[in-house]
Amino acid sequence: MNRKPRTFKDLFTFAGRRRKTKISASGWQIVLIALLLALALGSAGKTPLAQAARPAGASVRYYMDVVNPRTTLCTGEKVKYTVRVYRQFMSAPPGWTDSQLPDPFALQGVKVEANAVPESIGTFTRPNLARVTGSLSDAPNSYVIGFTAGKKPGKATLYFEGAVAGYDINMDYVSFNVPVKVINCKYKVTIVSKWKAGMTSVATMKGELKSDEKGYFTGSANVNWVTSILCGIKSPIAPSKADLTGTINESGQLVVKITFGPASSVGGGSCDAGGVSTSNRVTPVTLTITVAAKGQVLRKSHVVKAENGSFPGSATITVIPVEK
Repeated sequence: MNRKPRTFKDLFTFAGRRRKTKISASGWQIVLIALLLALALGSAGKTPLAQAARPAGASVRYYMDVVNPRTTLCTGEKVKYTVRVYRQFMSAPPGWTDSQLPDPFALQGVKVEANAVPESIGTFTRPNLARVTGSLSDAPNSYVIGFTAGKKPGKATLYFEGAVAGYDINMDYVSFNVPVKVINCKYKVTIVSKWKAGMTSVATMKGELKSDEKGYFTGSANVNWVTSILCGIKSPIAPSKADLTGTINESGQLVVKITFGPASSVGGGSCDAGGVSTSNRVTPVTLTITVAAKGQVLRKSHVVKAENGSFPGSATITVIPVEK
């Protein structure tokens, strides 16, 4: 048994399948019901299907477009998608020239549906479906549909569909798909690095990563230093800087790059009878890590370069998403 059509796309598939078979009396009734259903969908809520009369002999096409769609969303973020359905003349009718063809223009009165697959990625605002905002100068003849991203990261496709009826056609189906990615848009990054070369040095960094609308993360942080006693006194090291960048890879993991700036140390004391004064300039090497989108704690080797050589060490890195 054939399933009943539930969406515009189902309706066209359903009717097309019936036309490929020999139509009995009951079959004609089914096709008639399908066409009446399309008209009823278009007229529901006092929103008539678009009327698209054209000069005899002209060739036209209808298509849907989503204006500057957002494809990267933060978890829990609310956005709006502006949908338009266009009619475009493809050829001139008899007596016309190609230069007389008008530019494509947006139609009013098209019933628009929207669905997300999988549905767990977010929810469309149902009351805004097929809302015509043709009076707005910034979005003439548009359909504004609200969408709220879910609380979990993931990928999905947003499907926008519509049905156009007019003078020259019984029905025309238009659609537009938008691939989207929902991500955590803010992370806290903490790093504790330790090195031992005559004295023990510890560098601690606490920073934040924030995403832009395209899913690129940036941030910066101060790196605070503490050292063991050298020649009778602690060697003072002023805070240095670190820059953070990141992105979400194809597997949904967060890839973070931490680039450290240089730090200078100055020390001295009675290491021998004559006394000695010491100084050094150190720079931790860049760290690149890959962590789960839900956050992760990991440990890896970390080298620091100094004027008197390079010294091995280790870093403990904690990455935690910040809830909106």
